[in-house]
Amino acid sequence: LWSLPARAEDPAEEPEVLVRGSPLARPAGEGSGFGTRIEREDLRRPGASLADLLERVPSAIVVRTGARSELATVALRGGTSSQTPVYLAGVRMNDDFSGHADLSALPLFLLDRVDVYRGHAPIHLDRTGLTGAVLLEPELARQSLLSVASPFGSFGARGVEGRVVVQGRGAS
Repeated sequence: LWSLPARAEDPAEEPEVLVRGSPLARPAGEGSGFGTRIEREDLRRPGASLADLLERVPSAIVVRTGARSELATVALRGGTSSQTPVYLAGVRMNDDFSGHADLSALPLFLLDRVDVYRGHAPIHLDRTGLTGAVLLEPELARQSLLSVASPFGSFGARGVEGRVVVQGRGAS
């Protein structure tokens, strides 16, 4: 076998490349490609619950222990519910003892949107899970209001919900 000697080219002979422009700005709060956003319209559907809506998200597994008001948890990408942190307005809802976040304890009228991150969650979270994170964003009051609701369901299920919101503050 014969081989020819190789020699490096002079770097001064390479043309200079100039790139102009600005990086694409991502709007604040916009998720990654591995995320799903549940908008306000879906959260306002009659009879919907957070567990019902999260069941439709790819790779989300919702486990319920009974009726609508009983414990409901979410797990992402084959993990457990204790490996999936759930945040409400940036505050982690997972119980420190069991690691679960109870989805049935949160009424949907408090929420503006839900962001589900499968895999890489936003860096500003204090603890991110191995499998992703669920971010619940509350609705900010635009005006003062008073509302009362009385939901009824099958097997005698019934309840009463009330909400008083003063612009800038909320109470239920």
